[in-house]
Amino acid sequence: MRIVGLVLLITGIILNIKMYFDNAWPTYLFFILCLFGILLVGLSFLIRLKF
Repeated sequence: MRIVGLVLLITGIILNIKMYFDNAWPTYLFFILCLFGILLVGLSFLIRLKF
């Protein structure tokens, strides 16, 4: 789950930077992708602490 979260986070950051350079519109979608990646990484650490 941590690896998937990191992949989503890195992908979202790269796409967000690309969209800013291209002055494209839907950058908030990639921001949501980054937040989902952070959420998955955080959950994986919390689950690891409990078990």
